[in-house]
Amino acid sequence: MLAPTEGPAGLALKEGILFGAFFILCLIHGLALKGAFLALGRLLPPAETGAWVFWVLLPPMFAATLVSSTALFLLVERPLSLAPRRPATTGTAPGRDARPAV
Repeated sequence: MLAPTEGPAGLALKEGILFGAFFILCLIHGLALKGAFLALGRLLPPAETGAWVFWVLLPPMFAATLVSSTALFLLVERPLSLAPRRPATTGTAPGRDARPAV
């Protein structure tokens, strides 16, 4: 369950969270793949390879994009843009009127 809200508002909230997660995946996948291939290039020397290398690297590269996008979503997107808004405080003590007594 993504959100505890029921009804149309809960559905809209769940769709918003899923859209945000997908948007982060689209934004970060290029950077994650570039970093993974740079690391792979330092570990293994360049060589002539066949199609099997593509199929062997597909699952770990996909996992790298999922891990990086999930981390970005949980550490940045969700706390900063999907967090519930807190009401602004006026700086007065609870139960006290902000206006001076006359």
